Amino acid sequence: MELQYYWRIFRRHLPYLFILTAIGAIVGVAIALSLPPVYRSQATLIVESEQIPGELAATTVRTGEIEALQIIRQRILSREILLELANQQDLYADDQKLIADEKVKDLRNRITIDTVRTQVRRGERSATIVTVSFEDANSRVSAQTANEVVTLI
Repeated sequence: MELQYYWRIFRRHLPYLFILTAIGAIVGVAIALSLPPVYRSQATLIVESEQIPGELAATTVRTGEIEALQIIRQRILSREILLELANQQDLYADDQKLIADEKVKDLRNRITIDTVRTQVRRGERSATIVTVSFEDANSRVSAQTANEVVTLI
């Protein structure tokens, strides 16, 4: 008897459920169509440890892979390099009124450089993986700029 009671309540409220679902779907589609497309190009680099034995080419400064990659990341995200990248890739041809500081801030938000070190197994050295990505409204520009950042690394 209780099952029939709940079934009647469900059937009575079913039209409201359909109406709310339809409204939610229409709002979701409208929001999705109104947002501009964003393409994200991503490249993955595997950084190997030095291959030359220390006896053959002794260096005065020892820097680990992670530290070296952090230095490279900071150099790439420097103001000078980012402005050169923006001019080279012609990223802001449409927005001539943007000042250099706004371009640099925007590029720093759109470029992602993540460094991940894999786990050490049985005494072997771990591999370091660098993931570089760039977001843009144009897929070709996104891919070209991500490739240029990889080249800089």
